[in-house]
Amino acid sequence: INLHAPEAPVLLLGSHADKIRKKSSKKKINKVLLNLIGPTSSTIFNAEDNLVYFPFSNKTSNGISYIRETVECVAREQEYVSRLVPSRWMECLDELVRIGFPIASLDEVKLIAHNLGVTESDEVESMLDFFHELGVVMHLRAYRSLKNMIIFQPQFLIDKLSMIIRDTKLHSFDTHKLQAAGLGEDHQNLTQKGILSRDLADFLWVDVRSDIKNFLVNLMKDTMLISEWNFKGETQFVVSSLLPDRPQKALSHTRNKCRFDFSLSSLPKGVFQRLLCLYLNYCMESEDPLEFSELNQSWCYFRFTEPGSFILIEQKENQLYLHSSTTKARKTYLALVSMIHKINSEAMNHRLKWEIFFLKKGKYLPSNLAAEEEFAPWFIRKEFEQEKQLLATNLDNFVA
Repeated sequence: INLHAPEAPVLLLGSHADKIRKKSSKKKINKVLLNLIGPTSSTIFNAEDNLVYFPFSNKTSNGISYIRETVECVAREQEYVSRLVPSRWMECLDELVRIGFPIASLDEVKLIAHNLGVTESDEVESMLDFFHELGVVMHLRAYRSLKNMIIFQPQFLIDKLSMIIRDTKLHSFDTHKLQAAGLGEDHQNLTQKGILSRDLADFLWVDVRSDIKNFLVNLMKDTMLISEWNFKGETQFVVSSLLPDRPQKALSHTRNKCRFDFSLSSLPKGVFQRLLCLYLNYCMESEDPLEFSELNQSWCYFRFTEPGSFILIEQKENQLYLHSSTTKARKTYLALVSMIHKINSEAMNHRLKWEIFFLKKGKYLPSNLAAEEEFAPWFIRKEFEQEKQLLATNLDNFVA
């Protein structure tokens, strides 16, 4: 919440209140929560019970009516509730909801809007932006491949994406149907290796229109949930969150080592996985061919055809480490910096904070000092600036 909606009002709810009847026990829970979250202005206080959370019971319904009243009261106080908008916008929304599109193209929305008096394209965009801010629709204008589709039923999106990205220990696939469809190996590749074939995606989305299937794939690609990858001459997709969690590869030579330290904020789950997707895209565009790769939940290893050329990227708690051969150090470091900035901008609401260090004689040197002394191989000023400019051009394919 702090990353994606830092100013949103938050109600903390505590279920099974019927099993915790003593006020002293509720106060103990309150103390623990206060120590965990701290006194934040966005957390709504429970004035009735003098608590930072709202205890309730699904069994007896105690506390539910007060939670409902509090939500309504807080919602009425929000600025957007009292904002005046044209009545034709509301008529347009009502009509779109009535039709029941889970997802509609921008052209379909414009046609309906035009019939209801919203005739200018700029006004349609303003209307959709407003409804997007309210959370009534999802209009992802930041992504070129997604801006022409509008989502009216977010649950539809969740249902379809969770057919691919799921915890198979809790939500298993129907293996008999998959085997009968000739997709048994595709199923194993997804659940054991994190590799998705388009054939499997099409089968799981059998009831979805082809244009919406393409939209779902592009959505996962642009939000860095999957990445195209060449497996044995066939283009498939890496689903980074489903990659295996194997022991880290041991390197006998890690002299060139860089550390991205996120201790100033934190390194949430999903950042490394998105970084991996971006790096795979970068590799697909690179002229330097790969000889071998190993992809995992918290680390990835790439060996290139140039003798002795490799990189290893790993996450350890709030730290990201880059181990690199001398020939790859500068360019890979610059690429990772650009990718982390992209993730921070598009997925983390600019809330990530980090510092960069470079290993030198057993100690880590801050990036500003490393740059000042032109610490090789990371910083050789003339080559560094040339590679930085060249890389900025090449990264446009996926950092734009």
